[in-house]
Amino acid sequence: MKMGGIENLVYSVSYDDLVSSWLENFHSNDITLVVYDPASHIDFLKGFGFDIPEDEIYESKILTILLSDIDDGIWIIKRIQHSDGPYCQLWVGTRCITDNIEK
Repeated sequence: MKMGGIENLVYSVSYDDLVSSWLENFHSNDITLVVYDPASHIDFLKGFGFDIPEDEIYESKILTILLSDIDDGIWIIKRIQHSDGPYCQLWVGTRCITDNIEK
């Protein structure tokens, strides 16, 4: 497509695509809790017991928290209500296995 004489291509990239690529590159064998819009939920996350680096998170859109056990991730997902806190997903490797939205 041409825009004022400038050739361009436009692509849309979803958050899931970005997260999947990040996890594939950096945490492909890990159990990861993915927290969306963490900067808006710092107090909630700290109250839940997470050690949140406030000086690094002020403009973050996604926070990844590595866990040692899938059962811990499921326990956390069940206790973080999306209506009260952030939207979260639990990933094992590069596969999202659940989130905290009631279905």
